[in-house]
Amino acid sequence: MNEDVRRTLRRTAKPTASGDSFAKLPEERHNRLDEVLASEKLASLVSQLNAELDQGALVVVEGTRDEKALQRLGLKGRAFKLCYTRNSLSAVLAEAESHRKVVLLLDYDLKGRNLTRKVASMLQKKGIRVDTSYRREIRAMTNGLAHHVEDLKRFTS
Repeated sequence: MNEDVRRTLRRTAKPTASGDSFAKLPEERHNRLDEVLASEKLASLVSQLNAELDQGALVVVEGTRDEKALQRLGLKGRAFKLCYTRNSLSAVLAEAESHRKVVLLLDYDLKGRNLTRKVASMLQKKGIRVDTSYRREIRAMTNGLAHHVEDLKRFTS
């Protein structure tokens, strides 16, 4: 745990008779604590994502704000913006053919879920490796607080 998280825990935790320092925290403090812990986990996940980029993976997001949110978390490379290209599905297919793997980081709303399924299916039919594990991990780390990839900016300091 880094020092910022420790300071936040000390500042917000109020021990109870049972010794459980988190049992009686107000909801607002629970949410802030969740955000602090999630931001630490997200930083680690983005490091892994950077390693994937270094090894030739393509990261696909829906738009510019999604890419900027990931960059604020530490993404060092560029992401392919799916919704900003004409004939976006054929464009992502053409771009993906020159990469060893495609990491899909599309939103968690209905449109994003449908788009993830459609793009993943299309790429897999062409024999391209697709990774949606980062998308699932981010969703779990944020406890559903991020409905869109661009919402990850709330987890940056």
